[in-house]
Amino acid sequence: MNDYVFLEDVGRKVEEWGRDIVRNGIARREEKGRAIRGESMRGGSTRGRGRGRGRTYGHGQEKRNFLAMQLGLRDIDMDVLPSGMERARRNKSSWDSKKKQANLTLEFIFQLPSNPITKQKYEPLSLITDNNAWDRTVKQLIHTSLKSKKRQESREAIADWLSLEDDESIPSSVLCLMKCPRGHDSLTLEAGRQAYYKLDWTKKMSLVLRHKHFVEFPTILLVDESAFDGILVDEDGAVEEFCEHRPKRLKLDPTLAKKTLSTLVGGYGSEDEEEDANTLGLLDQYSESEEDGEPSMEGDVDEEEIRDVLANTSNPNEIVVADEDEEDLDWGDEEIAEDEATLASLSAVLQKRGV
Repeated sequence: MNDYVFLEDVGRKVEEWGRDIVRNGIARREEKGRAIRGESMRGGSTRGRGRGRGRTYGHGQEKRNFLAMQLGLRDIDMDVLPSGMERARRNKSSWDSKKKQANLTLEFIFQLPSNPITKQKYEPLSLITDNNAWDRTVKQLIHTSLKSKKRQESREAIADWLSLEDDESIPSSVLCLMKCPRGHDSLTLEAGRQAYYKLDWTKKMSLVLRHKHFVEFPTILLVDESAFDGILVDEDGAVEEFCEHRPKRLKLDPTLAKKTLSTLVGGYGSEDEEEDANTLGLLDQYSESEEDGEPSMEGDVDEEEIRDVLANTSNPNEIVVADEDEEDLDWGDEEIAEDEATLASLSAVLQKRGV
């Protein structure tokens, strides 16, 4: 029987009892109740072990109500459901008055990340365990629960993912969470996203559950950061920033990891160094060629100036083109002959054009 069917059944019975009271009156109902109680005390079919006690109706709910009261004194909010509901029937939590501690029923839901090689996605695995002392850490309780799990393959996969044997000081990508109630203020920030309490699984369960709310027994979700898409709420009730997912921390053999790093870092930067060296070499060659090379002609020759010079000069071979900043140099006979030949050819061209 699920919870919905149970509630529907209770509603029908309440309606039936109400009609019976209106139709027959309260007195007849009370007489019928006295007859039933007298039969049970005289040793009827409902006789109990104790004196004058029949069936112990509501005994489990009374025990859970007492546990909820003790937890409430310690700032832990626990809701108690009617005895016939499924979650109430599954709850075996109790309060140990001698040790002043609670032995809780816990539900762990493991959401393993997808396989990076095969891209296989895993369904959430649920594990409910009883008699969990709250003076132990969450990590210890998870480790104990996995030891008692029957399916060996699933247990090994979960234990390898959680890395329970690692030192607690080593950072982990596993998030330990509990759902926040729907009325939490953080839900007004982003609609459609579930808010979760972020738990520290290195602390005792009695400290982790403070200022938390749950129904019958706590449900703890363990999920990888890469697969989490919700709102994180810290112990003070403040919303934590969680924008990007860190990649899962891989476990490598120290020798293999060192070899891999040396291979990756060994040739790092070699291409950049060669490129810088080639660039510097080109710059040196350019500077040397600029120093050793011949100076280039600056500006263009004006044709009108050439006409004026030719008009005022009787012999075109006497024309000399010089720069104001140019120094007097000894060019030698061969260079002078070449210059004269050049000027002669230029003069011939100008004469053909009729200048």
